Amino acid sequence: MELLRQQIATARQSLFSEEILDMSQFMQLERLEDKDSPNFVEQTLSLYFSDATKSIAAIEQALMPSEVVLPDFKELDIQLHRLKGSTVSVGANMVLKRVIKALECCGKGDMEGCKAAVRILKQDHNTLRNRLQTYFQLLQSQARFAET
Repeated sequence: MELLRQQIATARQSLFSEEILDMSQFMQLERLEDKDSPNFVEQTLSLYFSDATKSIAAIEQALMPSEVVLPDFKELDIQLHRLKGSTVSVGANMVLKRVIKALECCGKGDMEGCKAAVRILKQDHNTLRNRLQTYFQLLQSQARFAET
């Protein structure tokens, strides 16, 4: 059990020290958990990942102009701001930095820069999802161990 606690603490701390998550924001989410909603953080982040995946798909769609239609920077800006808001609310630092970079490129009309930022944003989003999935699996193992 002690080894599991150490693994959880290490996984959690690495999310902060590697600036994947904002410690303050994540701790605020954790404080909202109670006996009535013991998985609040996991459920909140699950919703975030579902919504963010849809937003990223919409952003990628706006970045794919056809031969006739130019890129829709207005739609791109709307989708990026939507993603930025949800990303801030869960404290996803690493993803937020990429969203801000994409917004800057969008504001300058820099399509190639925006595409590059979104590619990295997508990678960072997947990294965040994978790292949190591992963290939540460790927490679930601890809960199962505590029940026995």
